[in-house]
Amino acid sequence: PMDGDLPRDLPPSPSAASQYQTPRLASCKPGISAISENHQMEVARGHVPLHPMPDDNTTSESDANIISILIVEDHIVNQKVIVAMLKKILKNNYSHTIAHNGQEGLLAATTDNGGHDYDLIFMDIQMPIMDGLTAARKIRAWEESEEGQGGRRFYMCAITAHASQADRQDCLDVGMNRYATKPLSLTAMREILDDYRAYAAMCDEEEGLAEAAEAHA
Repeated sequence: PMDGDLPRDLPPSPSAASQYQTPRLASCKPGISAISENHQMEVARGHVPLHPMPDDNTTSESDANIISILIVEDHIVNQKVIVAMLKKILKNNYSHTIAHNGQEGLLAATTDNGGHDYDLIFMDIQMPIMDGLTAARKIRAWEESEEGQGGRRFYMCAITAHASQADRQDCLDVGMNRYATKPLSLTAMREILDDYRAYAAMCDEEEGLAEAAEAHA
């Protein structure tokens, strides 16, 4: 059951299976087109372990790194739902910023503290001024620019009300790591956060290997 912070007038969420989607495999580092074929095979076979979130009752600020999250969403109810779910699952182990449209999200992702200030971006698709697909495409282009290559690629999750194959493919084509359909369930949010943890662990491994190779060069 949801906690008291979540609005109760939302329609029931679809099953977690319909919301969980396999992320597109890519290197964590801008300028690298894809992770190694061996690593892709291991992910596909399920041999790369996920890093499950700690149990809700045991999570504390000292138990996990703070996750910096950018929520790009124009609807205030959806903003509150996402924040309430994050609070339920992560307790105090996260910080969040809200952008109300894609243009604000693009600006935050590429300029806050010089860019690369966020670990995880939730990106709504249908928004005024700039839609989520355009914002995501521009963020990925910035990451490949000279200015944007100083950190990891953002982990981006599209949040969409549409679940057709074409809509899903649109999200992946602009560089989303994964997507989820509205309305979100707690189970779906846990899976997104688990998947982000696995991505972060892959990035740690990739960066460690790169540093080791550089040291022995």
